[in-house]
Amino acid sequence: MSLQDELDYLLVLSGHRKAVSLQPQQPRRTQTPSNGNGNGIQDSGIIEKLLAYSRPITAKELAHLLHVSHLTILRKAKRGIIPSFKVGSLVRFNPKEVAEWLRRSGIP
Repeated sequence: MSLQDELDYLLVLSGHRKAVSLQPQQPRRTQTPSNGNGNGIQDSGIIEKLLAYSRPITAKELAHLLHVSHLTILRKAKRGIIPSFKVGSLVRFNPKEVAEWLRRSGIP
């Protein structure tokens, strides 16, 4: 699986990107509004929330923001997909680096 595929998978799991279906779907009656950029990503302010932190954040905090398991975050960090650093045996995330990573990944 390529790095882009893994990132797409993480974004789909977290609900920030819709999964692409090969079969046509019927339009839904209740659709959540997108931010108008055409890629189906909702404007949820994740980057703004990340930038509000003035300290490194934990895997659980990042998982809460992205709506995924903290174990998913730790696995992606270990593979080098999500920017992270270690303090002893603890994994931490620089909110500014994670925000930049999300921007490069297509999250507004």
